[in-house]
Amino acid sequence: MCRLAASAYGLTALAAVTTCDNAASRTVLERNGFTAVGDTVVAGRPGIRYRRPLTAPHGTGGTGGTGTEETGATDKSRSCRTR
Repeated sequence: MCRLAASAYGLTALAAVTTCDNAASRTVLERNGFTAVGDTVVAGRPGIRYRRPLTAPHGTGGTGGTGTEETGATDKSRSCRTR
């Protein structure tokens, strides 16, 4: 799906949110390359925002790297993980 998002739709990143108490969703996101980038509120409950940069299709010259906004993001989401 990530390749399709980059190649067919030209997206450079995907975003997701989940609640702090949804450990299964957090695990799936992290195992699929998403990085916690901050806290949020989801339906009135504490949550975590995630971002996954997409690699540019081969030969298009995109960086596909991670942005500086992700540096230290895990520290921000620890408040959820320890609640």
